[in-house]
Amino acid sequence: MNLVEIKDLHVHFTKEAGVLDRILGKSSQKIYAVDGVTLKIPAKTTFGLVGESGCGKSTVANSLLQLVDPEAGEIIFEGENIIEADRQKTKQLRRRMQLIFQDPISSLNPRKTAEEILEAPFRIHPDLKKSVESLDEEIDRLFEMVDLSRQARHKFPHEFSTGQARRIGIARALSLRPDLLVCDEPTAGLDVSIKAAVINLMIRLQEELDLTYLWISHDLHVVKHISDRLGVMYLGKMMEKGDSDVIFREPLHPYTSALFRSSPGVESDEKENFVLEGEVPSPINPPPGCSFHPRCQHAMDVCRQQEPDLQKIDERLVACHLYD
Repeated sequence: MNLVEIKDLHVHFTKEAGVLDRILGKSSQKIYAVDGVTLKIPAKTTFGLVGESGCGKSTVANSLLQLVDPEAGEIIFEGENIIEADRQKTKQLRRRMQLIFQDPISSLNPRKTAEEILEAPFRIHPDLKKSVESLDEEIDRLFEMVDLSRQARHKFPHEFSTGQARRIGIARALSLRPDLLVCDEPTAGLDVSIKAAVINLMIRLQEELDLTYLWISHDLHVVKHISDRLGVMYLGKMMEKGDSDVIFREPLHPYTSALFRSSPGVESDEKENFVLEGEVPSPINPPPGCSFHPRCQHAMDVCRQQEPDLQKIDERLVACHLYD
């Protein structure tokens, strides 16, 4: 059963014209941050979302968490379109969908101790506080769950290492007993040993608490290890999606292959110095046809004229004219 289903999601932002733009007669411009993304996340699984910076990954996550309003599309959570939910329903849904922030230390209130940070969700949701026998014991349970000692309760964020601060952020997200965790670069800035420990912690928590993850990351090695399904985004669109093992074993879209080759050891055991040439086009003025064609070595005339549809090939969906 799918816990989350996103259908044809469009998220556009408006870039207001500056003083010089107005003098030159230019008006505000529309930014196509997410342009028709569809994906499904089965319950108790991990969906990895990858792509270069600015491709729309975080905007998809923010739409799911209702932090930005979509232009069009549907976001279905357990069969209900949350975009149409009223204020009370939205508050209930937000308890069930939590975010692990990319920067662990700056996402914590520097004036609060770890204990006070973990108590905050219970003050915001009094009914949750009533459901626990002892708030003090619940805080201890959360510390134990993320492998932190009780002595850490009275420390301030600046007294924690990056790895410890990450665990506090995870504990805070878990305090509301969510079903879905949106993990935005959860291992960024961690050294290899701490990163491995955090990944193992997340895997254990998923098994123990039946959690579902939307895992957003540039670290393809981590995504390859932890994800069940994979989505590859480029300039607001989905290029390829399907079973993670299948895509990592044999990527079909030229962008997916180039992305993997630029991270040595992901696509094969052979290390190579590969650089994906060219720049990502502006989402204000995306190219016609396939958005990747200006950088694609396999581009044909049809790629410059017609946007490819996602089509099913070898147990995954691929948006590429090479397979027409």
